[in-house]
Amino acid sequence: MATVACRVSLAILSSAFWLACGGDGGSTSTDVSDDTVVADSVGADTVVAEDTAVANDTAVAEDTAVADSTSQQHGTVVIVHTANERGWIAGTEPVSGIVIGGAAQLAADWKHDEPARRLTLSSGDSLVGAPISTWFDGTPAVEVMNALDYDAIALGHHDLDLGRDQLASWIDDASFSFLAANITVGSGPAMFDSDYEIFTVDGVDVAVIGVAHPGTPELAAGPHYTDVTFAQPEATVATAADAARAEGADAIVVLAHLSGDGLDALATAVSGKVDVILGGHSGAVTSRTVADVLIVESGQSWTGYSRVELTVQLTAQPGKVVASEAVWQDAGYDPRILPDPDVLALVNGWKDAMENALGDTIGYLGQGMLKQSWTQANWVTDAWLWALPEADIALQNSGGLRAGLTAGAITRADVVTVLSYDNSIVQVDLTGAEILAQLTAAVDYCDDACFVAVAGIRYGVGAEGLTVKLADGSPLDVAATYTVLVNNFMYYGGAGFMLDAAGREPLETGLNYRDPPMQWTEAQGTTAESPLDSLLDATPRNTLD
Repeated sequence: MATVACRVSLAILSSAFWLACGGDGGSTSTDVSDDTVVADSVGADTVVAEDTAVANDTAVAEDTAVADSTSQQHGTVVIVHTANERGWIAGTEPVSGIVIGGAAQLAADWKHDEPARRLTLSSGDSLVGAPISTWFDGTPAVEVMNALDYDAIALGHHDLDLGRDQLASWIDDASFSFLAANITVGSGPAMFDSDYEIFTVDGVDVAVIGVAHPGTPELAAGPHYTDVTFAQPEATVATAADAARAEGADAIVVLAHLSGDGLDALATAVSGKVDVILGGHSGAVTSRTVADVLIVESGQSWTGYSRVELTVQLTAQPGKVVASEAVWQDAGYDPRILPDPDVLALVNGWKDAMENALGDTIGYLGQGMLKQSWTQANWVTDAWLWALPEADIALQNSGGLRAGLTAGAITRADVVTVLSYDNSIVQVDLTGAEILAQLTAAVDYCDDACFVAVAGIRYGVGAEGLTVKLADGSPLDVAATYTVLVNNFMYYGGAGFMLDAAGREPLETGLNYRDPPMQWTEAQGTTAESPLDSLLDATPRNTLD
């Protein structure tokens, strides 16, 4: 960071800087031959000194008054903002001993570069995703965010991956607030603390309003949303902003689990009521102004943060934001700013726990496996049919394949990284006609942005629409009944599927969607000399050519 380099450079060059500014480090000298002149001028010097002192005192008093007046008229609020952390508390280590990002590095950067009293905010999807946090039910991420002194987070859809009971436990354990103005809970455990909260920074009262993604039930597993409504955010944000202003808020910040066009639409709808919208959903890093509202999106996985600074005029009550700016700061490796030792100790404790739980090697790859490749997709769905041979067909959304694999040893942690959600495999009996309808809906939903991974069938889209064939090349019988495996996210309406709405009762298999690939990989007994590659099928199954 530029400020770090400046400080180091000044420290290294302090002697040269001192000499260049006129200092020599020695003592002053008096010319003895001018003793008489000096004696004669003592009285004059005294008068001059007294006049100078009076003038200086007056100037200082006037400057102090101006400074006090200015400080009373304006306040400055610094916000550090992150998003989509997904439990990646440890950062990445591309080269041994060189860690990029992660919670301990951010903690050090914030202590070095940011004011102690600031707002520390996240736009959600914070707690699960990385194996180090997912495997331990999100507890590591909650502990780390407590240590980083987060003030509030918006509720991301993946913050509900482990269910409402787990979310309620996180809310109890967190020292920060979960905010959501557009959720209505009819019954069941708590899902958030409040619609908004007002924080005081540098004499400025800042209201932070939370927004969950209105499409949350379609973006994550449906059973977690029984008797819960997710509204479009425009009206709820406007209502919350009015209420916060009535309480005396000088600035209004919206903390939203939205991205791109969704943020722009919200800014346009609430222009004049809010000052800043901090977004996060896609992992983008960007800032822009729409309808006089500053919009900021702040990446993912604690690879950096956005520094947002607001200047607030306080001459009237409530105050008014008169300037705002945002700057992205990478949390890259910097030998001059060492990771915060307390946060690093916390992270390393969880790394040790993960190594004990998931560090054993279960197989080897001669070459890497690309994220959401057909090799990876077939590895997953073929393993499902291997583990549950009574089933005929397996369907998995490509969006549930979250990372690639590098060549070399495969650990259980690697499999959790690829299949990071708490999705279970459910079994459903469907007719061939129902399978055709579900696949058609899912393919239309993807529209070239994703695909449906399959085993037991192949499919393709032609002039006549979608065609499905069984693995042996025979046509799908629309009148026959097939036993189909899907993950529960898909069953409850995710990725374009509509199985729950179709009224087909699911049978829980008791397996997480990552269990069969982990078990199958280990069962092959591969070695570095005889890796897994030859046992994998790279053939695309969304074409009949």
